[in-house]
Amino acid sequence: MSRHLPRLALLLLLGTSAAGAQTLLQPGSTYQLDLPGGHVTLDLAIDVPASARMLDIGAEGPEGSDIDLLLRHGEPFPPPPSSSGRIHPGSDLWLFEHAHYQSLGPGATERLTVTRNQKHPLRAGRWHLALVNWSAGTTRIQVTTRLSADEPGPVQFEVDFADAAGCAARGASTAPWFDSTPVQPIQGNDGTTRGRQRQNAFMQAISRLQRELRGVAGVRILACWATMGGTATSATLASAGPTYVINDDGTTRFDPGDSSNHAWSMPFLDRRYTWYTAPGAAQRAGTEFCRLASTDCDEADLFIRFNTDVDGGSVLGSRRFHYGYDAPPGSDIDFISVAMHEITHGLGFLGLYNLTGEDGEIGSRLRDLDDAFSAHLAHVQDGHVIPLGDLPPARVREAVTSSLGLRWVEPEAVNSQLNPWRERAFPLNLPAMHAPQDGIKPGSTLSHFSELMPFTENMLMKPSSLGALRTLGLAQPVLSVVGWRSRPADIMAVPPPYGGQWFDPARNGHGLDLHRVPGSSDTYVMVLYTFDRSGRPEWYTAAGRIVDGVFRPQPDANGNSLQRVRYTDIHTIPMQRVADPSVPGDVRIDFGPDASRAPACRDGTGRNGPLALMTFSLGDDINLKWCLTQITPRGNRPAIDFTGHRYGDGDVGWGLTTLAFNTSEGDGLFAILYFPDGEGQPRWAAAQVNDFRSGEPMPLYRIQGYCRTCPSTGTTPVQIGTLTLRLADPPHANGGADYEVRFDGPGSLRFSRTGAVLRLLADSGGDD
Repeated sequence: MSRHLPRLALLLLLGTSAAGAQTLLQPGSTYQLDLPGGHVTLDLAIDVPASARMLDIGAEGPEGSDIDLLLRHGEPFPPPPSSSGRIHPGSDLWLFEHAHYQSLGPGATERLTVTRNQKHPLRAGRWHLALVNWSAGTTRIQVTTRLSADEPGPVQFEVDFADAAGCAARGASTAPWFDSTPVQPIQGNDGTTRGRQRQNAFMQAISRLQRELRGVAGVRILACWATMGGTATSATLASAGPTYVINDDGTTRFDPGDSSNHAWSMPFLDRRYTWYTAPGAAQRAGTEFCRLASTDCDEADLFIRFNTDVDGGSVLGSRRFHYGYDAPPGSDIDFISVAMHEITHGLGFLGLYNLTGEDGEIGSRLRDLDDAFSAHLAHVQDGHVIPLGDLPPARVREAVTSSLGLRWVEPEAVNSQLNPWRERAFPLNLPAMHAPQDGIKPGSTLSHFSELMPFTENMLMKPSSLGALRTLGLAQPVLSVVGWRSRPADIMAVPPPYGGQWFDPARNGHGLDLHRVPGSSDTYVMVLYTFDRSGRPEWYTAAGRIVDGVFRPQPDANGNSLQRVRYTDIHTIPMQRVADPSVPGDVRIDFGPDASRAPACRDGTGRNGPLALMTFSLGDDINLKWCLTQITPRGNRPAIDFTGHRYGDGDVGWGLTTLAFNTSEGDGLFAILYFPDGEGQPRWAAAQVNDFRSGEPMPLYRIQGYCRTCPSTGTTPVQIGTLTLRLADPPHANGGADYEVRFDGPGSLRFSRTGAVLRLLADSGGDD
């Protein structure tokens, strides 16, 4: 059966799919091209052999230009809506959605490194490049590529000891790094001033971390000192943390210093809907954090503050920081161990649960999302192991004050030879995290190994200074899951989604129909049936590919990927209609396994899996997030399955979707008819019977509902006509329809068809 998508009943506006002739880049060479401003080129690629373990790609424009570099494996990037290569509003996000890796810095230099250890691992085959020129005019861009059989080298750290303004913004100072007090060299540290010895000792800590950490993106550290107080017996020696945390919730990124949201997709992160620290995210992205998040590359990725009072004689009695390269000979505090400990926190060894009560409830998650560290914590109680993210705040507070109840569950660390409890029976073999029974200690609780774990040289990340511990130890496999993965990754595969009706039980009455177009591997059509602000039924369409488990339709020339139809003449056959740009629309549906982690899917509403997260905007309704589940799972559909998407042969402009289901009375059928009202607005009506009989009339109901942002108030059906369907086995064969609807209110209309021949646009085949 021939199907011509641009002429379908629902005006599915697909873009072109042809790509230009590709230029294959040669490793070790430089390629130049001139790219007009506001344009993208998709014509570059590189072939990677099976022996390669690392791919480096760089792109550079002239000073003052702004370019972006994107990379994906396998199939080429789909082209932009314009065959000229111009980027239209919204099409940049659509393009980024298809990139496995992105370097989006705000300047003229971009770079990416891909290894076998990242989410989309380096593997044999063709890797495709996209270059975007955001500059005003044509820009000459140089592209360089390099393939290597080597594994990544030591992570490169850049330490800024002199950023006085950056330290001052954190209530700290740079002055102690430049203290000119004369001192004698000590244990390999040849500094002759106190400030130089401090800098040398810090760089020695960096050198020791580099022996254990491999990385593909540099890390910039802001190093400061601050007056942090203390007593004769205890004091905070230092504190550290990431400058930014970031997540891929499909549409937003979060800057802790900026409450605004910015549309972005980060398919390189191991887990969606999960916070990552800037350094960990950069390793997954294969480029510096400033380039993955389009921030200032002069900003630090993590900051650290040491307590000046430790060296000032006002705390800890006679104890001081020891700046030698070997262990302190007496009771002084090993500065190198403290520095390594704090840098490790900044690299991602910390949880983001609210433990202070500021900006939320104690025990709550940051913006109700997991973080990459805490996602691997659990509360062990009475032999039950419950993920921390599955607990309400009150139970989290119980877990973090349970002594040995808070445990690390990720297998790499649990099974590591560095775990002193690895030989114990489960769950006693799980490393214990710091959960003091005498109350929450913000900055200490949860983000350290328990003080009750045995003291060994592998316990750098305990909450107290325990001497000269100069190795990451058990912290290394922990860092692996927050971005610093050092072993090959499995190739991600997301099965195609269920074809049929989906809805969010929290928004009952609204829903969508999704089907794969026969003959294509990943192109789907979708109709969203919903209600306007007055509760009147209306519908929208989208069409596009599902890539890596995400339905991200291509935007049209107006920038809309979720499109409304406006009918200009309803009295002709076929009816005349055009895309209506007056209602901007955008949609994205995540069918991947991470969707269940999204806050919209953790709202307490009962849903049957698998789940999908739909993020969409329509008009003034911006960034709505609905957690979808199947209305009728495939296992509840009859053997003769009339589920599908149909339209009138030669009479495009109206259509219907059907969903078959099993009942105690027979084979049920749910149908939605899509049609125009008298004002040319898109309307729908629904019919349902529990024992479908081909050729027998079914009552058609107009559904009065509630707006997309209104509280769920239920729906009210009013019969406005009848629908008679003539369907027969095999279900994919053509059928027939008779119907008459009398839409009331504004746009009142009698709309009917008799003897209409139904064509099947998309059905629920075995591979759908």
